Amino acid sequence: MRVRYFFETILLNIFGIFRRKQYNPNRFYTRKIRKPAKGVQIDPLDRHMDEIFSTKQKELFLKKINGKKLTKTEKEYFSRVVKKKVLAMANSDLHQMSKKLLQ
Repeated sequence: MRVRYFFETILLNIFGIFRRKQYNPNRFYTRKIRKPAKGVQIDPLDRHMDEIFSTKQKELFLKKINGKKLTKTEKEYFSRVVKKKVLAMANSDLHQMSKKLLQ
């Protein structure tokens, strides 16, 4: 009985959020976009990497480029996620198709 009451309460609260007029879909957007400090120029390469990689992925990418050691967890995450994105970016056919789309 208590479990049913618990779930009913949760569902009513969730539906209440979506029924309200002040519902803002951006409220549930969790990815933070990094903004530079005033007067600081961001390198275009850094800006483009922000478009493709999350902060942690970018950190691992740069760590690997600089030849620093990765922990076991970082190695696993790098091979599962970051490496696939990098391989896709390195594909020459995909690069040519992207150039054609932007012309």
